Amino acid sequence: MKNTHSIFTTFLVFIFLTSFTGLAFADWKLDLVATGKKIKGQYKSTVTIGAAQKVSHIPAPPTAPVYSCRMVIYDTSDWSATLNTDIHDISQPSQMWVISVNPHGNTGPPADQSVTISWNPDKLGSGNFEIREGWDGTGAVVVNMKEKTSMTVIGGNEDIYFSIVQP
Repeated sequence: MKNTHSIFTTFLVFIFLTSFTGLAFADWKLDLVATGKKIKGQYKSTVTIGAAQKVSHIPAPPTAPVYSCRMVIYDTSDWSATLNTDIHDISQPSQMWVISVNPHGNTGPPADQSVTISWNPDKLGSGNFEIREGWDGTGAVVVNMKEKTSMTVIGGNEDIYFSIVQP
């Protein structure tokens, strides 16, 4: 009887831990879509971030010949590499992605243009997610991604950097 109780208790603990781990470390991925001025060329740019048991890094496509916006993710382990998809190891306690947004592109007059970056907060993992100014994760908070679905970036034909932080 004691042995049966011990096996049953071990089984319950195993089920609990398996269920809890599955909830705590649920894979997720999120598309961020940048939409600029509509032109006869690239005016939308999509990148994907996330966390999963299987890490994935997909390089960014080459820059289009004519574009009014461009967004890429920087590989922070190799700053010369830009990515289209960056899925991190979900077991890490905090996450950070660095995105670069060009809100004007290489077409049109030199005046500042705007681009809207949108996302679905329901696709984010558990916890808080913030977009911060700059590339190092310490800049001012621009938006809480769980509370908003978009943000606007204004600028010229330049790269503007933001950090997406899951503290």
